[in-house]
Amino acid sequence: GTCYINGFEKCTDFEIIFPTHSPNGDTVVGIYDTAIPKDGTIRKLVFPNTVKDIGDFNGLYGLETVVIPTVTELQSVFKNCPNLKNICIPADLVGINADAFSGSAYYNDPSNWDKGALYLDNYLLTVKAEVGESFEVKEGTRLIARYVFRDCVGLKNVILPESLETIGYGAFYTCAAMEELHLP
Repeated sequence: GTCYINGFEKCTDFEIIFPTHSPNGDTVVGIYDTAIPKDGTIRKLVFPNTVKDIGDFNGLYGLETVVIPTVTELQSVFKNCPNLKNICIPADLVGINADAFSGSAYYNDPSNWDKGALYLDNYLLTVKAEVGESFEVKEGTRLIARYVFRDCVGLKNVILPESLETIGYGAFYTCAAMEELHLP
């Protein structure tokens, strides 16, 4: 069978490596955000390669590193985790929300932003409203997050790269000024 982890009896470790199986042998396929304490003690989370679904895990103040090897979609995960700077996510995501990792050390580090856009590996996570009238998604980008241009009301022109495979739902939501979308 399969199961979800929704909590631990007591956790005093700084690093949590979630198990692939429950004590009775069920495969762990999901982990709820209630599975860990939100007291700032957790520094590293490592999800097993059996997991397909995870909770949001927002507000983990001590978290510095997260390793997520196998999920296919990430919603509004790891928001307001101010020390989170090391993020390892699968190369084959099919969906991610634009506010994933917002408020993290990775998000807040200016060196991770490129021309008003935040990329994580081959994903375009979010774009600042001040990006202007024209924006070119960098080559190598495989996926554009859901609602990525939601605050870019003055955006008129977007150029997409050859490498692009997926445009997230609502990517151009509130882009009423949009005139041109250059497809590869």
